[in-house]
Amino acid sequence: MDPLPIPYEDGHPTKGPKVSGWQKRADNGEYAESDFGGPCNIGVLLGGTKNLTDIDCDSPEAVLIGSEIMKTMPPTFTFGRPSKPRSHYINRIEVRPEYIRIHGLAFEEYLIEAVTD
Repeated sequence: MDPLPIPYEDGHPTKGPKVSGWQKRADNGEYAESDFGGPCNIGVLLGGTKNLTDIDCDSPEAVLIGSEIMKTMPPTFTFGRPSKPRSHYINRIEVRPEYIRIHGLAFEEYLIEAVTD
């Protein structure tokens, strides 16, 4: 998994990379320590030649279920926000789905999303 810088603009983090050709640079591992010198968030290329997928557990129920399921799988990179520190699981998969959303039964919110691009 090769990191890529997500820049700040006007003192605030942006939602994604702003540099042309960032996908190729990330996929080839071309970002260097110097690219992370200024204020930035850190991202990873989903999909790509490594077939990385982010299992995004949105609801508290999904976070709980996700943590139990992930105990049965090989170790993975896990992250999240302070309110849900273990809500994203980065995995390498063989067959890559375009996008998967699992809806909650009682609510309109998504419980789990699998994002590859």
